[in-house]
Amino acid sequence: ELVLFGNYFAGKIPPEVGQLKNLEVLDVYANFLTGQVPSQISQLSNLKELHLNDNNINGKIPDSICKLPLLTELVADCLGPDPEVTCSCATVCCRGLPDAKCFKLKKSPSTTTGKKTQQKKKKNTSTATKKKR
Repeated sequence: ELVLFGNYFAGKIPPEVGQLKNLEVLDVYANFLTGQVPSQISQLSNLKELHLNDNNINGKIPDSICKLPLLTELVADCLGPDPEVTCSCATVCCRGLPDAKCFKLKKSPSTTTGKKTQQKKKKNTSTATKKKR
């Protein structure tokens, strides 16, 4: 886990974060981060939670991040008439001050992908079992 909550960090999320291959939780909530979410985060195949809210991050969260197989929670500032980011897979959308709010949207960004993967595994297992007989 890399939890950097409320540390007053400023600047951009470094693309090198994508090299933390075993990372399961990335929480940069409540800092002063700017710029766009680096696509290199999509290289974190073990990532389960990504908390980006309450920063000054802008732009579109890359779809490749939404496709991470284990990602179950993505929290971003994607709420309101002028959201800071757009995201097709956020599980919680927030908006900042003066009227800070967050709303849970859906279960998991990778729900569909996960089901397909499980179905493939089941199919491959039953095929392998049949071949052994």
